[in-house]
Amino acid sequence: MKKKFALLLSILMLFALFAGCKKQGGTTPTGEPTGGTATQTPDQTEEPSPYNFAAGKFEADENGFPSQAYEYALPLSTVEDEVLTYWMTCYTPGSIPEEGFGSMPYQQMLRETTGVEVEYINIPNESRSENFSVMLNSDDLSDIISSFSFFYTGTPKSAVEDGYIANLYDYREYMPNYMYQAVRFDDIDVYNTIMFDSTTILWFLTMLEDPMVGMNYCTRGDWLNKLNIDPASVVTYDDVHDMLTRYKTELDVQWPMQICSTIEFQPSQFFAGYDTALYVSPSTLPVPKVVNGVPQFTLIQQDDLEALTLLTTWYQEGLIDPAWAGTATNQDIASQITTGVSGYVPFNPGEIKGYEDTSTDPDAEWVALTKVRKTPGQAFKMGSKLGHFSYGSNAISASCKNIPLAITYCDYFYSPSGSWQASYGKEGHTYTLDENGNPQLTDFVLNNPDMLGVAWVMIMNAINSFVDPGIEWHVRSYAYPGGERLLNMMKVTWAEPNYSGEYDWPSSLKFSDDQNAELATLRADANTYLNENFLGFVDGSKPLSEWDAYVQGINDIALTRCQQIYQEAYNTFIASINA
Repeated sequence: MKKKFALLLSILMLFALFAGCKKQGGTTPTGEPTGGTATQTPDQTEEPSPYNFAAGKFEADENGFPSQAYEYALPLSTVEDEVLTYWMTCYTPGSIPEEGFGSMPYQQMLRETTGVEVEYINIPNESRSENFSVMLNSDDLSDIISSFSFFYTGTPKSAVEDGYIANLYDYREYMPNYMYQAVRFDDIDVYNTIMFDSTTILWFLTMLEDPMVGMNYCTRGDWLNKLNIDPASVVTYDDVHDMLTRYKTELDVQWPMQICSTIEFQPSQFFAGYDTALYVSPSTLPVPKVVNGVPQFTLIQQDDLEALTLLTTWYQEGLIDPAWAGTATNQDIASQITTGVSGYVPFNPGEIKGYEDTSTDPDAEWVALTKVRKTPGQAFKMGSKLGHFSYGSNAISASCKNIPLAITYCDYFYSPSGSWQASYGKEGHTYTLDENGNPQLTDFVLNNPDMLGVAWVMIMNAINSFVDPGIEWHVRSYAYPGGERLLNMMKVTWAEPNYSGEYDWPSSLKFSDDQNAELATLRADANTYLNENFLGFVDGSKPLSEWDAYVQGINDIALTRCQQIYQEAYNTFIASINA
């Protein structure tokens, strides 16, 4: 249940992610990448191959890393009756036609473009954990397995050592684009996230082109106009409190603010101004941070008590929806959003148009607010680093009969044209080109017959960065007249040019197998204690006078030893960088 719940929570970030693949022939879209890529065709004296593999057709350094992206000659395969099986899920199963997931226009386009026949093993999201266990225990893995890293309970490298999945590094000559991503940004976290160690790559991680802050709090702009409040003036916690109070007292808004079952929808989304994250996950330890070289856990520091005191006060004042503990995503509070029950909600901009269009108030307009802080001009120390990765991960089964083809197929979606086309889907179905060659979303996307929002339609009919391999061009969901307003929420309003990040935990740090095993046991105990104690502080069922006892309890149960393990791992990580 915990894993299922954590996966559901990951959907909150979904609308920030967008992916693509290049149009073959015709006008080249101006948004499509050109230049800076390597494309080679086989030597005409060689016997023709039925595959357009990249092996031997690009330059790389001694470790196999290319200096630029690679464009594939298409189709990738001309072999008939060869099928790759793909274990995956669809978050909107009601929109799948009777003919099956593979019959949809985007999936058919991929088949025609790449020449690769894919059989989609579409498992309902709520059944994936159980189905994965059955598949693993019966030694009947599909060729490509989505979310393998999420459902596999062993240590990461044991999946290769025990013969479940292929070590992608052994096939690096077949994936120049994914290898290029490891060195493209000159970012140690990106490199170490892709490279498990110097000779191991476990899975294809879904990535984002031009990452931006994908989700933050927004408010009803039409309400601000009624109260003569400039959105740019709502900067501090005091400003937000005044705004929410006026919503309740002057506009009769029942529950002005929404939080969720983890308190913050994303770590540090609301409490970065307190140098912390009030994020209570049912499956992970409290968010770590590094202060002067010393790892610390959130949810037990003085900063956390101060942030919690603010939140509890607002709750007691009736500013927060008391049903927060049952909220996992904005879909759970859709009625509060569309009927004016609440007016301060975290959104990905891709959601907003759908909520505005279905609002009971025809004047409803949501505007982005800057990330809230204690004082104007405060530079955040944690929680605002832009991530290059989404949530998708795909492993290749070691029993796959054609591992080079499976890897090539995945790598195609990391190429400039492959990622672009995958992001926008099939021309004429999800997008058309305007007179300048720019993609514009179709009426099918903007006014979907199944009443899905833009972001939902796109993950159904193009790359789904929570499931599929590749790079998503997340600007895709704003390719329509008026979309610039929403895109600028991420590009302008939520940008943090003065972000220091000095407290950020290195996301690519890896623990040893022994450390992971011990942490797994400690984590289970910590999660139980947190969910039984911390959440009670919010609604007052547990008084703040018991804070010290709570901290002592969780330290004794788990976090003191966890902190020691984190310190050991952090020291090793820093030493490896400085070596």
